[in-house]
Amino acid sequence: MRIRTILVAGLMLTATLVAGRLVLLETHSREYARLERFQGRVASISRDGTNLLVLGQDFLLHRSERAARQWHAAHAELTGALPDVTREVVRFDAQFQDNIATVNAITAGLPLLFDAIDTTVRNPERPDAAARFDMLAYQLVVETRRISDNAVELTERLAELRSMRDATERHEALVETAAFATLILAIAVVVSRRVLRPLAALELTTYAVQHGDLKARSGYRTVDEFGSLSRAFDAMTGSLATALRENQALLGTIHLHSIVSVTDPVGRIIDVNDNFCKISGFSRDEILGRTHRTINSGAHDAAFWTAMWNTIERGQPWRGEICSLAKDGRLYWVDSLIAPCLGEDGTVEKYIAIRNDITVAKTQELRLRSSETLLRTVLDSASDVSIIATDPQFRIKVFNTGAERLLDYDNAEMVGLATPLQIHDPEELQLRGAELGGRLGHVVAPQAVLTEPSMLGQAREWTYLKKGGEPVTVSLMVSAMRADGGELLGYLSVARDVTRQKQYEQSLHEAMRRAEQANHAKTQFLANMSHEIRTPMNAVIGLSYLVRQTRLDAEQSALMAKIGLASKSLLAVINDI
Repeated sequence: MRIRTILVAGLMLTATLVAGRLVLLETHSREYARLERFQGRVASISRDGTNLLVLGQDFLLHRSERAARQWHAAHAELTGALPDVTREVVRFDAQFQDNIATVNAITAGLPLLFDAIDTTVRNPERPDAAARFDMLAYQLVVETRRISDNAVELTERLAELRSMRDATERHEALVETAAFATLILAIAVVVSRRVLRPLAALELTTYAVQHGDLKARSGYRTVDEFGSLSRAFDAMTGSLATALRENQALLGTIHLHSIVSVTDPVGRIIDVNDNFCKISGFSRDEILGRTHRTINSGAHDAAFWTAMWNTIERGQPWRGEICSLAKDGRLYWVDSLIAPCLGEDGTVEKYIAIRNDITVAKTQELRLRSSETLLRTVLDSASDVSIIATDPQFRIKVFNTGAERLLDYDNAEMVGLATPLQIHDPEELQLRGAELGGRLGHVVAPQAVLTEPSMLGQAREWTYLKKGGEPVTVSLMVSAMRADGGELLGYLSVARDVTRQKQYEQSLHEAMRRAEQANHAKTQFLANMSHEIRTPMNAVIGLSYLVRQTRLDAEQSALMAKIGLASKSLLAVINDI
């Protein structure tokens, strides 16, 4: 039988007994109240009867009108009290009813007897007046005394009835007490066998577990609640043993890979692991009893440490990166998690700090920050070149000073909010997309025009649109940015304003065109002049030759020779033109 069933049955039986007892108490209480009320009324009748007897004797003695009125008033009071008693007496036995009936009959006949006495008193001249008065007076006294006697008898019977009922109630209380005692004894036996023994076994097991024996088991395997509790306790102990093994393995892993220190509430180090000694250079004996100021590098200001202490003193964990100083003067960085251990009253008992060496990562981070600063400086310094970098989804991530100056956009307007398509001439994109689509055989989206693999790395002229809509001709080269593994990181667009260059080129072309036109005119002029000069020149040469064939003196011959030589030289020049 399960303990729950036994306890429920015991409780139900107890409740039944208690309910029965309460019903009996309520019934007895009502009966006692009714009996008390009836006794009070009977006592009142007894007093009224005695008073009526005294007043009747007073009337017989003095025969006065005042005594007669008092007697009638007392009789009326007695008559008024009898109906209530008569109604209540039916709840009691027949003897009580006989007494009340006798009192009612006597009370009803007393006025006639009293009137007869009063008539006798008023007619003293009758011969038998004295004898009649004595007889009637005696009869009045006897009848009135019978009222008191019946009331007294009724009072005594009521007292006996109450005594009997008190005895009955005491007997019932004794029986109920015995029943309760039997029930309690039965429950005590059940508790002893079904509760105390299992509890003792569980207590021994609990004591063993408390002292570290997680293999201890209660072994109580009944089918009642304590059997279930015992099995649950043994299962819990098994779970605790498993959890302890896992925690020990986890703790071993933490000690193997992390730097662990334990401090008291004021910050004194009370325990460290081997990794702490290894990285700090301090032995366990050197560091125990000290504070972490021993390895303070001074890299953090007072506000840093105040914020940390404020956090952990509130019972909350704190995490942050700390630069520490080793014994040999070497700086090292640790990622620290400091957790307070709270007692039952909520106060801090100790602090456990778990740290991981991040010196290499921190050094790389500092180098990366330096590289980023250098890159940012380079980008900002390249104010004559527009450099725009995007992510793989073509969202702008870098918008340098050169791009701001070229396009009149602020960095905050573009980074993370726009794509390079916003600064391109849409008609030009559509036109070149159609050309590229014709070569590739499929429709090319505007973005793909800029990121087409076959077009990457090639400088081409494009039209940018400034913030106000003004076009700018640029020489643009788009390159794909990839990680070491080939993963696409985004696109880099480098553009240079070639508007002035284009203007210079156009001016040069115009100048060359004009020069060619002038050269052509010169050539035409020289050709015409050569023809016009060569004809008379040939005549001069021919005629000078004929003159030299004639007779000439020496001076004339020399002059003609000079004319011929000069003519030939001039003809040679004309031929060269």
